[in-house]
Amino acid sequence: NKSLGVTADAVATGAGAGSMDLTKGWSFTGGYEHHWNSQWKTSLYGAYGKIEYSDAANTFLAGAGDSANWSYYQVGSRTVWTPVTNLDLSLEVMYNNMSTGFSNAGNTDNDWVSGIFRVQRNFYP
Repeated sequence: NKSLGVTADAVATGAGAGSMDLTKGWSFTGGYEHHWNSQWKTSLYGAYGKIEYSDAANTFLAGAGDSANWSYYQVGSRTVWTPVTNLDLSLEVMYNNMSTGFSNAGNTDNDWVSGIFRVQRNFYP
């Protein structure tokens, strides 16, 4: 059945054999790294992205009155300390937000914060 085919950038809307509606999506990511001195550096980064479906795809995926469209953004920072050559100690914190139109699921917006402490030892020849 062609209408149930697997396609990465389209939705089988069920409107007829081979009915596929294209999905529109885009994202932007950027970052900056500042070296304070030979032992310390800090990175700041962020991203924004959006996925939009046609009206027929929205109805098929989310039902009448809802939207399957979603967007996200994230902002983060990482600071690295290199106390000796080839040893990095870093701390990273990132805030994320994802907004959806699925009002019947009760989770239209999701926010979360993540953090990581990393110890990295590099062994070079």
